[in-house]
Amino acid sequence: MRSRIVNLFLAESQLLDDRALDFLVSQEDPIVVSRRVLEGVNSLETVPLVLGLSDVEDCLGDTIRRGGSTVVVMPSSKTGGSANVQRLPEGLTGGHKVETGASMAFPASPPAPARRIDPPTVRTAPRVPPMPAPTTHVVSSAKRAEAECSVDILMDITGDSTCSGCINDFSRYFQDRFTRLKRLISHRREMMGSVPIAAINNRRGDVKTIGMVMERQTTSKGGVIFEIEDESGRIKVLVSGKKEVPTDIVTDEVVGIVGTINPKGDLVYAEQLVRPEIPVRRRTHMTEHDVNVAFAADIHVGSNTFLDTQWNRFMDFLNGRLDNGNGTKSILDTLEVLIVPGDVVDGIGVFPGQQEELLISDIYRQYEALAELLKEVPDHIEVIMTPGNHDAVRLAEPQPALPNDIQRMFAGKVRFVGNPALIDIEGVKILSYHGKSIDDFVTHVQRCTYEDPVTVMKEMLKRRHLAPIYGGRTNIAPEVTDHLVIETIPDIFVTGHVHGTGVEEFRGSLLINASSWQSQTNYQKSMNFVPDPAKVPIVNLRNMSVKVMDFAT
Repeated sequence: MRSRIVNLFLAESQLLDDRALDFLVSQEDPIVVSRRVLEGVNSLETVPLVLGLSDVEDCLGDTIRRGGSTVVVMPSSKTGGSANVQRLPEGLTGGHKVETGASMAFPASPPAPARRIDPPTVRTAPRVPPMPAPTTHVVSSAKRAEAECSVDILMDITGDSTCSGCINDFSRYFQDRFTRLKRLISHRREMMGSVPIAAINNRRGDVKTIGMVMERQTTSKGGVIFEIEDESGRIKVLVSGKKEVPTDIVTDEVVGIVGTINPKGDLVYAEQLVRPEIPVRRRTHMTEHDVNVAFAADIHVGSNTFLDTQWNRFMDFLNGRLDNGNGTKSILDTLEVLIVPGDVVDGIGVFPGQQEELLISDIYRQYEALAELLKEVPDHIEVIMTPGNHDAVRLAEPQPALPNDIQRMFAGKVRFVGNPALIDIEGVKILSYHGKSIDDFVTHVQRCTYEDPVTVMKEMLKRRHLAPIYGGRTNIAPEVTDHLVIETIPDIFVTGHVHGTGVEEFRGSLLINASSWQSQTNYQKSMNFVPDPAKVPIVNLRNMSVKVMDFAT
């Protein structure tokens, strides 16, 4: 029996240690149990080189729940049209992008010039034009108690910033990034036997090593030559472009290289590029009961293109005053959290000529107006707000939560967190990131476009980093710990920034690019950019089904 089990695992390129093998042999039906373990192996976040007893127990533990998730695009009122219902693939192992009518959006403003992490300039303005008066909605204390769910913030830079801007900060920052991503790559089977860069100089033939990309250039034949570095040294790597090896290398990402070294020992011909990635199949966390979470990004209060009518429809929906007959009541009964991933106001001086497009030209009055609007959110719905590049915090990421003098305007209505933030709702991990680095990915990775932000999010997950490119359009603060490394694989990954709507499942993670509440700006008109505003993705955490509520009409 022992040899049968060993051969069963060897057939799947898996190894067992003695304790794991003894455990399997002791089972009532060892072969059936062994096959269950093999089915669960790919659900592990990191597959070890040799499966131990704890790994086997993990595979046999929780049942992997996979249902036929549904994305429904729902109009906000009865318009005579039927809802657009699209079935997603069975399970959480593939993807299907949902486009909800308009083309995907482009950045709300031209990329801001690189600048230090100074606070935004605040200018006093004339009296603020009145905002629409909210209608009071009373939620009973019984409903409030019934709706409460467990919400914890697992990662947030707020209060933990360490950078002072000195050279040592940068050294420690990149060292932390390299160490953590190298650990993820070294656990990949392809990298078994990898050695430091300095050690391959004395080798001939096949080599494996891991390094951070320092420099990159395209060859005349369509290949890429780049230099990687680790603690021991540097070496150049050539990707010819003729083999099935990715050429979408970006600076400062960490990669594993499998290849052969030239006779001089100063160039590796890459035969395989290994990234940290996320597992093809893994266990997706879901809640035991219905819990709905809504996502509304890029509100841009203060802009003269803020969509107040559409926002009021959203508030009517949350308060039960708007029912389109497509399951609205069941959604509201279990809607407990609203996550707002950044650019909650339009800000001041974010891009040239912005002053001409502002309805409210004082940053504090913008937040006061937002606080008034959020009073309409029912008390049983917890609002979690992160900043973006238009908000009154430092531009450098990771960004802390909004300052206390602004938080006090909301009278405890909102939980303020930094950008990015890892949020745990009843065991479901949600990574919220505003998405400024989408600008860098679109610039440097050919397949990435503003029209398809979900593809950019996949590239972040492949590299296990939200903003790998240093010195580009995304300002990065050199913290002791790189908070932009995606160490915990999210069950839901949400971004904003590009004013589009995208929903797709990728390797067990639900990817959402939330919509916006701003119509086309003058800059967007000049570039023929068309936003896709006033749509709210709502996710049921029990089965990861998604409804996209459309409040545009």
